[in-house]
Amino acid sequence: MITLYQLHWSHYVEKVRWALDYKKVEWSAVDVDPFTKRQMRHLRCKLTLDSGREMYSVPTIHDHATDSAIGDSSSILDYLERTYPEPALYPSDAADQHEVTRWMRWLDSTLGLAARRLGYTQIALEHPAILASLFIPGMAHAGAFKKGLGGAIVAGVLSRRFRGASDSSTIAQTGSSKSWNNAC
Repeated sequence: MITLYQLHWSHYVEKVRWALDYKKVEWSAVDVDPFTKRQMRHLRCKLTLDSGREMYSVPTIHDHATDSAIGDSSSILDYLERTYPEPALYPSDAADQHEVTRWMRWLDSTLGLAARRLGYTQIALEHPAILASLFIPGMAHAGAFKKGLGGAIVAGVLSRRFRGASDSSTIAQTGSSKSWNNAC
């Protein structure tokens, strides 16, 4: 059984859900509070940023069969391929597999980031209250004023986060995989 720690609207999480379903691996999902990530604290598996700061990242899986915790959607797919090889996610030819991995990582870091920025910006401009429902637990049933105010605050936080995304929040790379503390 695998537990997937998720933000249900994340396209990176969707990639992992598709892989789990394709491989027919038994799994369940835990929705994570995007600000505190308190649902993940027991894992003690954090992403290390270039700044040295550690943080929880979504998606993360906990494979109860191996007691492994893996974060980052591409690293999760690599783990699933090694641990649950059938059916294969990647081509069998090593050169083709390398090319698929290279494209996947490039698309995640380039197109994925741009799509997320564009999506959140559009929502912030047109319907900021939606941001409150996505990011603040319990806001789905709040009144319009609270959602609007919460959405404006979330939009400000996201704006600051994405503005600095190319600087201090760059993820430390070790070869082609991210640095993880997997001692769970």
